[in-house]
Amino acid sequence: MQLLEVSGLTVEYPGGVKALSGLNFTLHRGEIIGLLGANGAGKTTLIKSLCGLVIPKSGEIRWRLPEERAPQLGVLLEGSRAFYWNLTGWENAEYFASLKNLPLRGLSEHLEYLFRLVGLWEARNRVAGTYSSGMKKRLSLLIALLGQPDLLLLDEPTSGVDRASVYELESYLKGIAAQGTSVVCATHVLSFAFTVASRMLYLESGRLRSWDWTNVLGRHRRAIFLLGGDLPIDDAARCNGYLHFLGDGRWHLEGETTDTRLFETLYYLLDERGFHLLQLHGVD
Repeated sequence: MQLLEVSGLTVEYPGGVKALSGLNFTLHRGEIIGLLGANGAGKTTLIKSLCGLVIPKSGEIRWRLPEERAPQLGVLLEGSRAFYWNLTGWENAEYFASLKNLPLRGLSEHLEYLFRLVGLWEARNRVAGTYSSGMKKRLSLLIALLGQPDLLLLDEPTSGVDRASVYELESYLKGIAAQGTSVVCATHVLSFAFTVASRMLYLESGRLRSWDWTNVLGRHRRAIFLLGGDLPIDDAARCNGYLHFLGDGRWHLEGETTDTRLFETLYYLLDERGFHLLQLHGVD
């Protein structure tokens, strides 16, 4: 069942810079979308557009909800000011749960689960302003996860989260998706996206590029990326041994979808070296 439809979405910032240009896609209930792209590709702008923090220059976002009710959202954005620093972590969670009209019955158990999920259980009664930057990011993530929203929008949710909690988060997102919550997750951690996503959207300079990612999602497979770009051969030799030159500015990057170093190499090439993703294959 369709949750929303995006048509011709264009966002332009002062100075005529187009952050998004003519985006078209649909999102279905229970779908987890991995939102990929190099820095500046438009991922955060798209998330802000979906939650109403950025007003598009043109285009539409049409919700498919019964009786025209307002969508219930959970949102994690960059930064750590998503809560009150003079309240404890637990007090913040209770306050935002009340804003979301979560029922009191079972709330304590729900909060305990989330605090343990993000690794803040022992710090729940500490004033949030005393948290480290990583702990503040995890509290922001917890607040986004409260309840069971129609749509969960996550911008780099694994930043500042330890590996054990990332595994728990992967399971949690799959669980709430199975119950009907849709998720859009912008991330640089491709191994995380490949584990949780049922579909990928890839942004490049504000435009959606279409590739079929489904044959490598959610499985332990070998992924083969065909890339275009310029890189000295001696630099290529330092790319973890995954990168091979094919000629004419084309490169072959191959590795296991469970290998985080493969994706670190891919994002180094896309983010820092200006490479372009030309094609993706999955093999057994």
